[in-house]
Amino acid sequence: MTVNEALRAIGLTDKQSSVYVALLELDESSAYPIARKAGLKTPTTYVILKELLELGLVHTVPRAKKKLFRPLDPKQLFVTAEARFADAKATLPQMLALVSAPSLAPITRSFSGKTQLLNAYFDTLAKPNKILRGWMSEGAWSEHGLDFFMNTYRPRRIKQNISNQFIVGETSVMRKYASEEGDSKKEVRIDKNLDPQSDLFIYDGNKIIIASFYEEMGVIIESEHVHALLEQIFSAHWKSLA
Repeated sequence: MTVNEALRAIGLTDKQSSVYVALLELDESSAYPIARKAGLKTPTTYVILKELLELGLVHTVPRAKKKLFRPLDPKQLFVTAEARFADAKATLPQMLALVSAPSLAPITRSFSGKTQLLNAYFDTLAKPNKILRGWMSEGAWSEHGLDFFMNTYRPRRIKQNISNQFIVGETSVMRKYASEEGDSKKEVRIDKNLDPQSDLFIYDGNKIIIASFYEEMGVIIESEHVHALLEQIFSAHWKSLA
């Protein structure tokens, strides 16, 4: 860490630290030499010196024929900084009292458009070694999403060791998907009374994604209670198709 970085770490701005360091090197000086050494314009340097005077980091030399400035001793600078930090930290209980209680409401994130839709599906792959359950529409395996799921999503899912349990409708597309071999991490059950037009996946212990490839929109919900309810509904539906 450089001297300037150290000064910025205790709250000085770039210009304040430059002027203070310049004055340390000069020991005692008028504004013009300080400005040259700090690489600042003289009017700007006067403004910064005034700020440092107010902070107590610079003081003027009494009885000098022209206005001279002298820096606060660096040791005292850090004593002062530590004292200010201690005073500020003492207000922590007051600050914490102002913080609102955490909301119990579910967190929702909506998305629209194909790019956001595809990125949202990657959220289901964030945690490896999990099981992804839910109801899948034909849209994901039609021209709307086939290339994405076959060539991008599925390889990443398998790499993450994420297994699927999907309930699908009875269509030619979904029957082909259900009978497809080569994916040992996939279980599919067909409900002849079902024809979902959107996907609803349950994952990560507290998340649900509802997404439509046809409309290119959807929502991710983070809620343990909603997740638990849908897990129960899915489990009952899954067992009924065994």
